[in-house]
Amino acid sequence: MAVNDDLTIGLVQVQARVGDMAGNIGHALEQVRLAAESGCELIVLPEFFNTGYFPIYWDPEHMKLAEGDDGPTITKISEMAQASQCHIIATIYEVARPGEYFDTAFLIGPQGEIVGRYRKTHAPARLSLEKIYFRPAASYPVFQVGAWTVGIAICYDTYFPESVRCLAVEGADLVVAPFADVALPLWDELFQVRAFENLLYVAACNLVGSEGDGPKMTFGGRSLIVNPDGALVSSGDREQEGLVKATLSLSEVFDARRRRHLWRDRNPAAYGSLVEVRNGRPERNSLLSKGESSWQ
Repeated sequence: MAVNDDLTIGLVQVQARVGDMAGNIGHALEQVRLAAESGCELIVLPEFFNTGYFPIYWDPEHMKLAEGDDGPTITKISEMAQASQCHIIATIYEVARPGEYFDTAFLIGPQGEIVGRYRKTHAPARLSLEKIYFRPAASYPVFQVGAWTVGIAICYDTYFPESVRCLAVEGADLVVAPFADVALPLWDELFQVRAFENLLYVAACNLVGSEGDGPKMTFGGRSLIVNPDGALVSSGDREQEGLVKATLSLSEVFDARRRRHLWRDRNPAAYGSLVEVRNGRPERNSLLSKGESSWQ
């Protein structure tokens, strides 16, 4: 089957500061505008691009940063998408209803419409307090961007191979990952493996800069795009803002799936231990010592 459907994607790597939401949004929108003018059809912003990374602090006042899909951030993003005639993925701290909060990526279409939303499924509490601020969701929707089927995994989600695999099973040709994280020792390799094992493109868009005195947290930048063979297509600086851009080809996805038969050779019937539960709890966890409970 001949496929000529290409997609030009732009990852807008920016810095965001806690306490300057209006400035963060304005700066991000200007970078989105420039990306659209350069020919990008799908533009991705990092996680917490509008609020800055407030989860390194515990302050109930930060919960007031949460917005609905009709709040100022998505309203402005929708206006920019319509003006630029492009798709934009923007992740916000979402209040779904009073008391129910999520870390949510919105896909906005070229008419300013909300094409769909993905809510983060893994909330970390390692260098941050994300678990306090929002709850994890439990589904992996995919969305259409032209001829492409696009999935979204937010930051920590990508550290779990099941997340990207679920999106691949749902038909994703491209997985986009908005990020707000420090520099990891296996950063490139993580996304190269996710792309290779699922035979799809992966595009990760990270914050840069520091937050807090000391600083308390320094973000790793290096937004990147990886092809279905696990090869690095394009990448950004670890410290500087910038646009990471590439034109992706659906024919490259299909070609990789013809050459490497991972989908043919998968054996889901053998993977039952991944989802076995008893009384709402995992049946077993071989990573724990004998007698140790993962629910303490």
